[in-house]
Amino acid sequence: MRKAIFVIIGLVVAAILGLARSAKPVDLTGTWTGTAIVPPGDKDEVTLVLQKSGQTYTGRLNDTVGMLVNAEIRNFSLETNRVSFEFDVVSGSEVRAIKANLTLEGDAMKGVWVDLQDGESNMLELTRKQAAR
Repeated sequence: MRKAIFVIIGLVVAAILGLARSAKPVDLTGTWTGTAIVPPGDKDEVTLVLQKSGQTYTGRLNDTVGMLVNAEIRNFSLETNRVSFEFDVVSGSEVRAIKANLTLEGDAMKGVWVDLQDGESNMLELTRKQAAR
């Protein structure tokens, strides 16, 4: 009986490792568009352009309000289906550091942005723009 249990456990572990190895690496390269809710609760249309750079990504953000003008992202992280990065929002002479915490679901990233100075946060959703054919 014990031998059968060890064989079953071994097969399960081998199957999991095989699936992990065969999983296609995620490629986030491209243009992502969507909406952020910004104070005082307004919708702001956002565009994120990501490029693969070695083992990480670089990118720039723009928005329709004008607080993100080619804002460079930094501290990019992709772990399983969790995406995070930081960027600066400029409003007049004030610069605010923001962190995006998103969950990747196919060609969509959904989550929140968080102001790193005061903790204010709200919704951020992005969808990968399909390339023209």
